[in-house]
Amino acid sequence: MAHHYVYGSGMSGCLYDNGPHTASTLENALESLEETFSDLDETELIDMRNHLRAHGHHYFSNPEKAGADYCEVKQEESDPKIAALAEHLGESYGSITEEGRGTWYECEEQRGEWFVLTDEEADQAADERLNDYIEQCVLDEIPEQYRPYFDRAAWKKDVLDEGGRGPQLSSYDGEENDVTIDGVSYFIYRQG
Repeated sequence: MAHHYVYGSGMSGCLYDNGPHTASTLENALESLEETFSDLDETELIDMRNHLRAHGHHYFSNPEKAGADYCEVKQEESDPKIAALAEHLGESYGSITEEGRGTWYECEEQRGEWFVLTDEEADQAADERLNDYIEQCVLDEIPEQYRPYFDRAAWKKDVLDEGGRGPQLSSYDGEENDVTIDGVSYFIYRQG
């Protein structure tokens, strides 16, 4: 199962004053927290790192100097499609949002929309788009008496063999990109 790390800091009684932020690895989360508290002495930073690794939280010995009472980091399960898109874009997990369709995502950092599909979902979506194209465009160009001889399956196969699924599923640039998360390939198509 894909996962990411959520981290932040705050005062007692507050969820976070700084955060929550996300990182793809524990090391990235720890480095970000160390940058946030870089004014602290080396001993406190070493204690913080050790406590975060062992317990997931650290209470500062001098909250006034730190500007926070505590910091924490925790591992959470990730939606593998969001993780795949974040990896593809080189963005944080938290910058990707699902748009309610289970396959459609937005990235606030890069201002765009993407379709993220498994191989089976991509095959099905490409097949549906080609069927729509046949109905809306191709059949109108074929005289009625010859339509029974039109081989839909062969035509779709030829189209996919020639250009792949990208031109059918990416309205932005016609490209298909893939990222593997936990042994499963996810195919990414930019929409806008």
